[in-house]
Amino acid sequence: MASLESISLFCAFYFLPTDPLVLALLLFVASLAIAFINVVTYAIMVIQSRKDPAFGSQDFITLVYIAKGFGGVAGCIIGGLVTQYSHPKWCWLA
Repeated sequence: MASLESISLFCAFYFLPTDPLVLALLLFVASLAIAFINVVTYAIMVIQSRKDPAFGSQDFITLVYIAKGFGGVAGCIIGGLVTQYSHPKWCWLA
């Protein structure tokens, strides 16, 4: 699914579709792939958190959301810098 997402976003970057329907379909495929990856990741997280019944779920979920928070902030900062100093299409490639 990650390969499908990458191919879809690369096609949106490289071919620069002018038809809004084609771009919408490429973004739909990328979003669908991301959603699938998220569901599988959360399922693995639930399975791993049940291995430690006392503290597993709380500690593991806290760690996951801290990592997602740092990744989101870093992505926003990097994306803002890239779009400020270069063409926005390079964010697609990154």
